Formats: sequence, structure tokens, C-alpha cells
Amino acid sequence: MLSLKGRVGLVTGAGQGVGRQVALHFGAHGCKVLVNDFHEGRARAVADEVRALGAEAIAVTGDVTKFDDVGRWLPGAVAAAGGLDIVVNNAGNPGPATDPTKHTPFFETGPTDWANWLDTNLYGVLNVCRVATPGMIQRGNGGSIINV
Repeated sequence: MLSLKGRVGLVTGAGQGVGRQVALHFGAHGCKVLVNDFHEGRARAVADEVRALGAEAIAVTGDVTKFDDVGRWLPGAVAAAGGLDIVVNNAGNPGPATDPTKHTPFFETGPTDWANWLDTNLYGVLNVCRVATPGMIQRGNGGSIINV
């Protein structure tokens, strides 16, 4: 099994659900965790949970959908953590819904409905990868990028 001890991992969308579980798993296995969410309270709460496991964690509030924003928050978080070895692009958007009380079939949606979905699920991944990879390469530890 790959050891996470001494590694630094960023988990986007880590304030709840799968991202939270990944952050907790990383922390339980000795990884320093950058807990990202666009809701500050959720990022802080999960970072506290990771620290309660005895691991280091930094809450990182930031929106993955805006390249310039990622370019502002990610480098500072990586510097504070001492580097970056693992990126888990978990932030996600379940898809367009014209009625928030039910799932809207795809064929009832259109391009304006898809914008937020694409911003998070495609451009969010591209933005984080583009900003994170140069430093990961320079660090020289190999590194891993996992897209959920």
C-alpha cells in the first residue's frame, strides 16, 4: 500500500460527502491535508476533524471554478503546507436542474443550464491541475492527481 505519511494532499470539495471522507482517510494515514471548500465553515469543520485524528490540516476556502481565484488561494496554501504531493479533484456539481425539488432530465435542459455544471466539473479540475502541477513537478516526489 502506498504510504501517505509525510505527504501533503489537497482535497477539493472536502467540506462534505466523498471529499470529507477522503480528507479524513488521508489524515488517518498520516497525510497533511489541505481541506478545500467554497464554504469556509465546512472547510474549517473538516480540518478540525482531521486534526482530531492527530494529523495536520489547513482549511482552504476557495472556489475552483475561477482560474484567477485558484491562482490566489492555492499557492499560499501549498506554501503553508510545505509543498503538495497529491491532488484530489473532488469538488463537483450534480448537474443542471430547472426545478431544485426534482432531478431534471437532461433533454429538458440547455446550454445555459450546463454552465455551472461545466464550470465545476470540467474547468474546476483544469484550474486546479494547471495551478498545482508546476509545484508538484518541482518538488520531485512524483505526485498523484485523482479526479473524482
